[in-house]
Amino acid sequence: MTERNGMPVCPGWETVGKLGSGSFGTVYEIRRDLFGKTERAALKHIRIPRDVGEIEELYAGGYDENGVAHRLEEQLADIVREYSLMAEMKGNSNVVNCDDILYEPRTDGPGWDILIRMELLTPLLKALSGGMTEADAVKLGKDLCRALALCRRRNVLHRDIKPQNVFVSADGDYKLGDFGAAQTMVNDLGATLAGSYGYMAPEVRLDAPYGHTADIYSLGLLLYWLLNERRGPFLPLPPAMPLAAEQDEARSRRFRGEPLPTPAHGSSALKRVVLSACAFEPEARYQTAEALSAALEAAMRGQYLPPAGRAKPAEDVPANRGFDLFAFGEEEEDDVSAIAPRRFRKASARTEGETVPGGLIFSPGEIDERETSVLPPDQRQILPPDAPGGDTLRADDTLRVTQPGGTYDGPTLTD
Repeated sequence: MTERNGMPVCPGWETVGKLGSGSFGTVYEIRRDLFGKTERAALKHIRIPRDVGEIEELYAGGYDENGVAHRLEEQLADIVREYSLMAEMKGNSNVVNCDDILYEPRTDGPGWDILIRMELLTPLLKALSGGMTEADAVKLGKDLCRALALCRRRNVLHRDIKPQNVFVSADGDYKLGDFGAAQTMVNDLGATLAGSYGYMAPEVRLDAPYGHTADIYSLGLLLYWLLNERRGPFLPLPPAMPLAAEQDEARSRRFRGEPLPTPAHGSSALKRVVLSACAFEPEARYQTAEALSAALEAAMRGQYLPPAGRAKPAEDVPANRGFDLFAFGEEEEDDVSAIAPRRFRKASARTEGETVPGGLIFSPGEIDERETSVLPPDQRQILPPDAPGGDTLRADDTLRVTQPGGTYDGPTLTD
C-alpha cells in the first residue's frame, strides 16, 4: 500500500489529513482537482489484521499458516460484502455513498490493506456539538426511517444503529453508515448476536428470533438518547457521569423488559412515539420504518399515532350520545381502576401514567385540539395536570372520536 507522510494514498487523490480512527480503521480526508474545482471525499483505511496480536492469537488457537491466511481472507470477504451492500444502495440520500474499494496483500506480513472511498460527511457526534432541536431529532428519525425502508426492500437488517454510525451531509441530511453487522434476511434470524449492546434490541441479546423490528427498536433508542440529554434509559442525566456498573445495570433492566422511563425532553406525542418504538415486545412496536416515520410526522403536529400492531377494534359510537368517562374529584384515589365511570359535563384527570379499563381517557398533546382516539385499554392514559390546554374538558368543547368505522364529531359530554 503506497503511503506518503505516514498516510495511505488513493490513486489520483491527495490525502489531506486524518479525520478519525477506531476499531474499524482510520478515516482520512482526500481531495483532487478537476479543471479548477476541488472534489473532496473520505478514505477509510482498514488493516487486516489490526495488529500482530491477532496473528499470535490465531496461532495460539491451533491455526497453521494456511489456516491463518484463510481466516484473514474471510475477514476481507466480510468487508467487501459490506462495501457491496452499501454500493447497491448508492444514490439514496440517507445511506452513506461508497464509491470505490481497493485491496492488496500487506507487505509486512500476512493480511490485507483495504481502502474504501466514500462521500465526505460529518459524524453525528461531532454535529451534535451545536445542539439539536426537537425538529432536528424528528428529521433524523425520518431520514433514518427512509434508510431502513430501503434496507427492508433489499431484505437487509442493519443490526448496529447507534450514534457512531450516523452521519450528516452538507445539506443537512442524516445518513446511515457502517453496514459491517448487516445481514441479508431470509427468515427471522435467531441466535445471531450482532451489534452494540447499548442500542441492541432485547430479542437479539436474548437469542430469540428477530427481524426488521430489531432495527426499529435501535432507532427508537437512538431517538430516546437524543431526547434524554444523550443518556440511555435508567441512567442519571448530566452532569452526573454514569459508572460502568450503572451502565451494565441499565442494559440489564432493558433486556429484562422493565418499562422505560419517559425521556427528559420532547413533546408528549413524540415521547410516546419513541417509547412505542422501544417496546420490549417486537409486536408492540411500529412494524415498518414507514409507520414509524408517519408517527414522527404526526408527533410534530401534536398527535400520537400508536403502532398498528397494538390497535384493536373499537365499539361503534352512535351520533348524539354522551360518552362514559372517568371523573376525578378532589380526593386522591390510590386505585384508579376502582373509580366507577359516569357521564358528566366537566371533569379533571388528576393522575398520570395509570391504565384505566373502559371509558375515554385524553392524553397530552391531544387536548389542545380536543381530539382523541378510541384506544384499547392498554393504551389509554390519564391527562396530567400540566398538559397543554389544562386538565379540564369544558361542556362546550367539541370531541372528535376516530375509530376504524369513521369519525364522530359532536358535543363533548351529555348528562
